[in-house]
Amino acid sequence: MKYYRELQRILPAGLALVAIAAFAGSQQPADTANVENAATQRLEASHHDLTEDDFPDSAADRYTRLTELDYRKVADELGVEVAAIKALAKIEAGNAGFVAPGKPIINFDLTVFRQMLRRSGISLAEARRKAPVAFAGVNVRRYGSYGAAQHARLRSASAVSRDVAYKSTFWGMFQIGGFNYRQCDCSSVFEFAKLMSQSEAMQLELFARFIRANNLVRYVRARNWYAFAKAYNGGRVVKGYAARMAREYARFKR
Repeated sequence: MKYYRELQRILPAGLALVAIAAFAGSQQPADTANVENAATQRLEASHHDLTEDDFPDSAADRYTRLTELDYRKVADELGVEVAAIKALAKIEAGNAGFVAPGKPIINFDLTVFRQMLRRSGISLAEARRKAPVAFAGVNVRRYGSYGAAQHARLRSASAVSRDVAYKSTFWGMFQIGGFNYRQCDCSSVFEFAKLMSQSEAMQLELFARFIRANNLVRYVRARNWYAFAKAYNGGRVVKGYAARMAREYARFKR
């Protein structure tokens, strides 16, 4: 699809996950950090997992697990089977959504960061001076874990431009690029990051917004795993992803 091809020109083929042409969208100033649109306000007001009362065992559960109700809620919103949503989450999400409570799993992408800096008219030489950690490799030894190292890179990049840094990062279980914030019905990348930081259930909701915005729900309804995997992942991984989705769907459907 055209949004995959657009990002292919920027990223190595293996990094073109959840990619769309919204990468080239206009920059939002940092003072939009607390802006929330009406859709997000309604979602937060109605979402079942955003209060402590919904977690009788531990409030931290919101960061460590998806419940049957989470899957059913999103399936109902999209008009698809619960088994289909579970299959997509199993294959596309991979890891847990958080490295620590309130700190979502992220992947800061230096290739995207460089490209967006150029488009923003920001000097790469100056950026390297201000953000050496962002331009260095992932330093697990220094920061203790891959997740912590990636957050260190994001913090470093934010010293150059918080807006560009957040947009150059892939967020949450489904690794949705920050430059896709509009495709997730968010008013700014900062609103997008705030929602990504709330719960695994909210990360699933953002994934639902993303596939709905890009007309991918039709493939889920039809259980056309090949078409979904091709649109969502692209590249040479399509057959493998599609086969795994089909197997997981069959398992959850039983």
